Amino acid sequence: MIKNYKIGNLILKVESSVCFLESEKFISFYVDAEYADYNIYVDFSSDLNVRVNGNAYETANRMYVTENEDEYYCYYKSREITGFYAFRHVNGNCIRITIDKKYRALLRDDVIFSLSGIEELIIRNKGCILHSSYVLHDGCAVLFTGPCDIGKSTQAGLWEK
Repeated sequence: MIKNYKIGNLILKVESSVCFLESEKFISFYVDAEYADYNIYVDFSSDLNVRVNGNAYETANRMYVTENEDEYYCYYKSREITGFYAFRHVNGNCIRITIDKKYRALLRDDVIFSLSGIEELIIRNKGCILHSSYVLHDGCAVLFTGPCDIGKSTQAGLWEK
């Protein structure tokens, strides 16, 4: 399955070895494009061995391994399982996502974008990420921004009422 998306100023080509569920929230981002800024390939494996050939550092749910300036790996872990359930290999504008075969049925477009590190791609290309909630008013969006758990979604819900 192949789909092209335009998110911000980036064209992303997503190619998966299996069909993935397409959510309503990404329909407006579909585009016909012959060129892509990033090619994202999704595949599955039961072997998610960690490769550490460079510098590595860990966060609560990820481990990054830097090979060189343009190449790195990001391994994803969960509190619910032992080991890693997916990894991303970035080499220039090529992004390869490998997911444990056990999770094949859960593949959706939003999962692909999360595992692709979309926020990193946007920031690397002079974009910005705005953590917010919103309501539509007279054809415009009113944004509520702030740190996590401050009540942005609650406020937006109250405004919608």
